[in-house]
Amino acid sequence: MKKKIQKFLVGGVAGVLMLASVVVVAFAASTVVYDNLPKPIPGNVASLGFQATQTSEFGSQVQLASIERNNPTVTVLMSSWGCESGAWFTNDCASALNATFTHPITLNIYNVGPDDSVGSLITSKTETFTMPYRPSADNTNCTGGKWFDGTTCFNGKAFPISFDLTGASLPDKVIIGVSYNTSNYGPISMGTQPCSSTPEGCPYDSLNVGLNSAPTVGSSLPS
Repeated sequence: MKKKIQKFLVGGVAGVLMLASVVVVAFAASTVVYDNLPKPIPGNVASLGFQATQTSEFGSQVQLASIERNNPTVTVLMSSWGCESGAWFTNDCASALNATFTHPITLNIYNVGPDDSVGSLITSKTETFTMPYRPSADNTNCTGGKWFDGTTCFNGKAFPISFDLTGASLPDKVIIGVSYNTSNYGPISMGTQPCSSTPEGCPYDSLNVGLNSAPTVGSSLPS
């Protein structure tokens, strides 16, 4: 039986094949075996928000390239829409330069089950990352409360996080999933009280997983 969307959403978003943006590197040989991160990383990318879409885990099924499978490092592109004060949707976002928050993120790698379902867990890693608030609204260069990277206006800010999976060995095909808690979703939801007392709420409710399309190394599955 496939896991429900509230638990795990693989691949498609609104009928369009958009994949979680990840890079998988085999540590021993520094060989990239899967890569669909945009290069260079732009100010922001299309993304999926867990709190907004009632999702607790999101990922992609992939076919790894090469024969290197041991001790991988997995980099995931995230997107932060949270502000220190105000909010992106009220057009008054304000964040100090290089302001950050921390939140635990879990990376799960699964075998592929029957009919492309989420199979047994191969390995899992949870780390607490220091992540950026999105920059303040630039009302000179942008409209709608967006921030300006010098060229383009954005609502969120893209940034990478990396997991060292030393000791793991991966098969040819895997499902890579990202999971974290928000006020109402995740393995253990945080509860709404901490986020309902201020206009800006909690930054993890405005934290998204970055999306991208076709990989440059490896393949997206099912085809």
